[in-house]
Amino acid sequence: MSEEEEKDFIDKALHDLNHPKNKKFEKELSPLHKAMDEVDNMKIPDAKKSKKESWKDIKGKIRTAAPQQEKRGVIEVFFNPQQIRKVAAVAAVFVGIYALWFFMNGIQTISPSDGTLEYTFPDGSVAYLKKGSTIDYLKHRFDGNIYLNGHAQFHIKPAAEGGVSYEVKTDRSVIFANTGSSFDIRDDNFLYHLTNLGNEHLNVTSPHHLDEGNRTIVQNGHSLKSTSKRIGNTFDLGTSHSSWPSGHFVYNEVPFKMVIKDFENQFGVIVEHEIAEIEDMLYTGSFKDEDITKAVASLCESINMDFILEGEKVILKQIVEEDL
Repeated sequence: MSEEEEKDFIDKALHDLNHPKNKKFEKELSPLHKAMDEVDNMKIPDAKKSKKESWKDIKGKIRTAAPQQEKRGVIEVFFNPQQIRKVAAVAAVFVGIYALWFFMNGIQTISPSDGTLEYTFPDGSVAYLKKGSTIDYLKHRFDGNIYLNGHAQFHIKPAAEGGVSYEVKTDRSVIFANTGSSFDIRDDNFLYHLTNLGNEHLNVTSPHHLDEGNRTIVQNGHSLKSTSKRIGNTFDLGTSHSSWPSGHFVYNEVPFKMVIKDFENQFGVIVEHEIAEIEDMLYTGSFKDEDITKAVASLCESINMDFILEGEKVILKQIVEEDL
């Protein structure tokens, strides 16, 4: 169905819904109206779900809302392409307005094209986002539900200044942050690292265990760190690694491959090397993004390597000791 045909279909169905011509459809329309009322109070589907999965969820809500004895009349007509008449049209309008509008217009996606991006949410809260990371949220009726892939730092406005509580969802965790909270969260293929930078404590749980009993509390200045696929239980003190929004990247025993990726994203370069053992290498050190020559020198200092700069390429080389 083309966009023009779909619009005409929806317009006609809306007109039929508001101006019923025949009372014989009242019985079929009754459970559909109940379904509409039910879904009216639903939250928009998870932004991380595919369009197909969310459509399936919405259709399931219609089935659930329709009474058992009346379900057959509505649902069979709705899903039977040979009987797309009044009830099917109304159902299509309902699902279409709810799902199509959401997936075409409802998700705001933020992804930096270079270095570090400072982004302000509708409530005035601020996030700093690294290149290679993505934030998704619903533009319509912003409620603080954020989906993060990668590394970001959040500074949430106090309630007195219009801030709302946030739920930041990553692959490995859901972070419940009250108004006025500040925290740094990285969740990618290399590392999970959450650090509470604010005065408010953070509640953290697995996305698959959202009950209160499985929540972990992270106090101010503490970090939750893990290199496995699950949230770790290692608590660290110190927040030096969270100074990256100001251009100072500090690492403590993290995968060296991760550091290289951060360096590439921050400077827009490609790092080449011939380090055979890089998969097992851990890195402790720092670099600043003020000058690439000084930054790569700092990077190499801790791993006893030399480097060559060639345009937009950085080549790491093993230091060869010359014979005396």
